[in-house]
Amino acid sequence: MSEIIKLGEIEVQVTFKKIKNIHLSVMPPNGDVTVSAPERIDLDMIRMYCISRLGWIKKERKPFLEQERETPREFIYNESHYLFGRRYKLDIIEAYSDVPYIVKHSQIVLYVKKNSTLEDRQKVMEACYRIELKRVLDELVDKWKSIIGVELHEYKIKKMSTKWGSCNQKDKRLWFSLELAKKPVECVEYVVAHELIHLIERSHNNRFFELLDKHFPRWAKYKDELNELPLGNL
Repeated sequence: MSEIIKLGEIEVQVTFKKIKNIHLSVMPPNGDVTVSAPERIDLDMIRMYCISRLGWIKKERKPFLEQERETPREFIYNESHYLFGRRYKLDIIEAYSDVPYIVKHSQIVLYVKKNSTLEDRQKVMEACYRIELKRVLDELVDKWKSIIGVELHEYKIKKMSTKWGSCNQKDKRLWFSLELAKKPVECVEYVVAHELIHLIERSHNNRFFELLDKHFPRWAKYKDELNELPLGNL
C-alpha cells in the first residue's frame, strides 16, 4: 500500500512494508523522496518523522534539482547524442534497412521511413539505445552475479523517470533505466552492482553499504559521476 505526504512543495511517497524500521531516501535522478515504513506505523507518525528530517531532505535534493538537463532533442542531421558517455553526431537516412541504425566512428546513423516525424526518429533512437544497453548489461550482469554470488531470474530495460534501476527481491528481477545507455560504462556497472546487492539486502542500511564497499569499493566515484551528468529526455 502506498500513500503521498506533502511537505510544502515536496511530495513524499510512502510505501508500507513488512519491515522493522523507517527508511527515508532521496532518489536519483530527479530527487524524488521515498519512505519505506513498517505496516504498524500510522501516516501522522511518518509525517512527523519526515518533518524532523526536512533539512536533510532539502540538502539531499539540492544537487538533483540543480543538475544540468539536456535540451530537447530534435533528431536532425549533425545533432549531438551520447552513447555510453561518448558524443556522436547523428545522421538520418530515409531508406529501408535490415538494421535500424549503425554506430560507426563518431556517428550514429538512423534508417527511417520517408517523411519520418520526430516521433518516428525518436523510436529508432530508443531502439538503438535499448539494443546497445542490453549488449552491455548482458556482460555486466553475468560478471557481477558471479562476483556477488546471487541468483537472478531476469532483468529488463524500461524508461524510468525517477530511478537508474530497481530490484524485486522476491521475484529476483531487476529493472534498468533506458537512460543508462547514454552514461559511461563504469556508471552502468555501478548501477548493476548496486541493484544485484539489493537481492541480498533490500534496504540502504549499513549492511547494504558494507556489501557495496566490499564488492565495488569505487562505487561512490561513479555514483557521483552518474548524478552529475546531464539528465536526458527519453
